[in-house]
Amino acid sequence: PIAVIVPSRELKPNLNVITENLKQSIARYKHPKKIIIVKQLPRNSMGKVQKNILRSEYKSSFTE
Repeated sequence: PIAVIVPSRELKPNLNVITENLKQSIARYKHPKKIIIVKQLPRNSMGKVQKNILRSEYKSSFTE
């Protein structure tokens, strides 16, 4: 899996802290292989995240 995160306006994401928190809270096989930071997630008119667009946009990340 990969993680796509949107940082808050006030804080800059610290990838080391995020990775350490994930290691403590989720199973090892669920740890993301890559963390991608984006300004915003693609959403439809109902406000739901369009996962199919994320999958096609970051398709090359799954084969690495």
